[in-house]
Amino acid sequence: WTVIEATDLVRRKGFNVKLTLIGGGEGPAQQRTIETMNTIDPSGEFIKQFGYLPRREVQAIVSKSDIYVFASSCENLPITLLEGMSFGLPIVSSNRGPMPEVLQDGGLYFDPDDASTLATVIISTIVNDADRIARQAESFRLSQNYTWQRTARETLEYLVNLN
Repeated sequence: WTVIEATDLVRRKGFNVKLTLIGGGEGPAQQRTIETMNTIDPSGEFIKQFGYLPRREVQAIVSKSDIYVFASSCENLPITLLEGMSFGLPIVSSNRGPMPEVLQDGGLYFDPDDASTLATVIISTIVNDADRIARQAESFRLSQNYTWQRTARETLEYLVNLN
């Protein structure tokens, strides 16, 4: 709902942005998301939510995006953030750990509970071309550090060195 509210704020400042949400589920968070969508964009003009999608469909949608917003407030290892980074998109991310440790200087950060800070960061990403391009390149470069081969190798090394 914070991302929806921020999208509305960005639009009110004159930027013609659209929001695509992927994932859904059930429970209070999804209910609040639906209520916020229905309040802010009841006709579905600029906000669309998909439920859970197969990987290829997610990739197709993300590859057509201009900005990747990662608004999670609680993660262990943010796999979907890494996926966004691997697309080479500009990343706007929650400032909660471990996102800054993963994304480092590859994106801009916001408080996931504050729509106005998110709106400000989205607008900054849109208007600051040189900064956006540099951060895109850095996030893509950082994403290359996360591979299954490296994970397997380091896990095996750790297990071998337990004694």
